[in-house]
Amino acid sequence: MTTQRLFIGIGVVVALLGAGSRARATLGEPQATVDRDREALAMVRGPATARSGVTVHELRGATVVVREFADPSGTVFAVTWAGLARPDLAPLLGTYDHEYRAAASGPRNGRGPRRVRSAHLVVETWGHARDLHGRAYVPSLVPQRVNLDEVR
Repeated sequence: MTTQRLFIGIGVVVALLGAGSRARATLGEPQATVDRDREALAMVRGPATARSGVTVHELRGATVVVREFADPSGTVFAVTWAGLARPDLAPLLGTYDHEYRAAASGPRNGRGPRRVRSAHLVVETWGHARDLHGRAYVPSLVPQRVNLDEVR
């Protein structure tokens, strides 16, 4: 019985560690974490493309497309989305999620585009029902030669 409990305990720890790593997001992390986002959001990964010196990873779901932008060193500095609904931002924002939620909890000024800015993160959303768009980026990680107007 003792050996069986040990194996069960080890199995539980391994399962918890695996679940935690899948929930981590890519914003601010290496582009290798894109597959964890794909898995966490139940999306299909398309081929990566190069744009203005950065790599763009595309994830497609039934109702939304997510793009993750990585600088030449492989760090994801921005995430965008477009579709019928907003994706679950927690897996995409990762360690920045709590900062976003705290900044977004304040009063909202009317309808229309929204910009939430915190000490390290900017999240912008716009659009209307069935045509929602947004982007999140870490200003300190955006490469100097990247025009944020092209990050969509």
